[in-house]
Amino acid sequence: MKRLISLTLFGLTVGTLWSLSRQLREAGHREAARPKAQPVPVQTWEGEGGALPATGAQMGPDPVVPASTGTRPAEPPGTVH
Repeated sequence: MKRLISLTLFGLTVGTLWSLSRQLREAGHREAARPKAQPVPVQTWEGEGGALPATGAQMGPDPVVPASTGTRPAEPPGTVH
């Protein structure tokens, strides 16, 4: 009777270990088959090598030169500011 109990426990232990090793191998195969996440593309500012792809160089209104409110006196030719 002792021999039968020992063989049963030995068989149960071997079967459990075999089942666990098989599950671990299958989990490794599923992990390897899963596609890897792609890294987020790096966005840079204009001064660092280019405009951001979503906004471009300038998406706001075009710059406007303000109209002068006063008149400037006439300057003689050859005057440098």
